[in-house]
Amino acid sequence: MPVINLFNSVMQGANSAVTSLTSVASSAIGIVDPKMGRLLASGLNPGGRANSAKSLSKFNMPVSFGGLKENQDWRVKISVGEGSGLFYLNNDVGDVLAPLKATKGVIFPYTPKIDTVYQSNYQDTDITHTNYSFYSYNKSAVSSITISADFTAQTPEEAQYVLAVIHFFRTAGKMFTGQDKLAGNPPPLLFLDGYGQYYFPHVPCVLTQFSHSMPEDVDYISAPVVNIEQAKKRPVPPGEPDSEFSAGGSSVRTKIPTVSTMSIVLQPVYSRRRVSEFSTEKFARGEYLNKGYI
Repeated sequence: MPVINLFNSVMQGANSAVTSLTSVASSAIGIVDPKMGRLLASGLNPGGRANSAKSLSKFNMPVSFGGLKENQDWRVKISVGEGSGLFYLNNDVGDVLAPLKATKGVIFPYTPKIDTVYQSNYQDTDITHTNYSFYSYNKSAVSSITISADFTAQTPEEAQYVLAVIHFFRTAGKMFTGQDKLAGNPPPLLFLDGYGQYYFPHVPCVLTQFSHSMPEDVDYISAPVVNIEQAKKRPVPPGEPDSEFSAGGSSVRTKIPTVSTMSIVLQPVYSRRRVSEFSTEKFARGEYLNKGYI
């Protein structure tokens, strides 16, 4: 047998063995922790890690939401329009939002809890001398989408990303005013993706509420609002508070909790023109899911 064929046979056998061991390990995890077993079986890796290590950036975060292939990445993502040029898409993005450029938006590192409310409203007709009410249909609507997500920061890079996420949601709820080029415009439209094209298929939303808790019973870590590699080259004198990083000689004092929870409330919105073109029959066949309808 040629050497190359022998090598290929050995590698195929090794890959099969690794696959078998992975399957056994997943089954064992499922027995000990059914919740984790279900997440692994669905391709939702712990910590929101991508399916391939090649998609990790220097922040230990995915370079893009899709990874190698978008249909293989089910993680939840909130972003602005690709052609908007807003926030992290701006050439003058600034240091705070810069980490979001690599992920093209906010990617949740852990599987978040999401509640979506669908409403069908019927109006009660007030008729006297009857034992039963009469209802007439009024409207249907997709109410708010509530997301509760955990974020952890064990390294300065992760703290930098968490700070960028907080600042993004603080900004996304504000209108453009004052000296802005878009002064007078309302807060920007956001897009929600997650769990594949048939659940949250790039849903257009507006941010109606954001909250972030700063726990009192966890450790806090410094989040440098500068390029980390450059900051490491200019440390402040030893003994000063937060002397791990320095920006131009001044110490960085932004602190981020190692574990915290964020709550985001999104309201799906659609233009009148798009709603006038809507077809329930086509929606039932799944034809409108690729247009952001849910």
